[in-house]
Amino acid sequence: KTLFVLNGRYCQYRTNDTTWTVSKDFGAGKVSNDVVVHTQNTGAGGTTLAYVAMGDSELMWKYDATSVTTTWTQHATLYALCFAKNGRNLFRAQQTNLVTKCDVNADPWIAANWGAAAQFRVGDATSAIVKMRVHPDGTLFILKTDGIYVLLDDGTDVQLYAGTKFTPNGANGLYSY
Repeated sequence: KTLFVLNGRYCQYRTNDTTWTVSKDFGAGKVSNDVVVHTQNTGAGGTTLAYVAMGDSELMWKYDATSVTTTWTQHATLYALCFAKNGRNLFRAQQTNLVTKCDVNADPWIAANWGAAAQFRVGDATSAIVKMRVHPDGTLFILKTDGIYVLLDDGTDVQLYAGTKFTPNGANGLYSY
């Protein structure tokens, strides 16, 4: 197994106990936001890929781990702020407050699999989604600059702790763990 880490404009991998080597340089002025490792049921025995979110101004990337440096592919049309996995679904945030989901039986690299029927807005567009996290009980938390949101079963968003939007740190959720 090889250990990978996102480090700003780079994805690096551990070559030994003291050395990190660049697997992918996303380019000057570009910063990776998030990564998710996802196994889809399509393909023989399923396909496991890493998807890298680059924000709303840089298209997302995928990595298939067949080679540490040569198997990176940038999408032609899809952007991502961040990702989360919850049950059968892979969630992708984009366009400030839009979340879409893709079922495990569909290929997330195909734009049509993130269709309008699986899209919903979280809060208003004045505050951006910075991270999404899944609680062990399966609750999807969407962390925005104005607070924390959860989704009800019907797709309705509910803001928790509404007062957090008044805290002096404007990066709510950015450093969640």
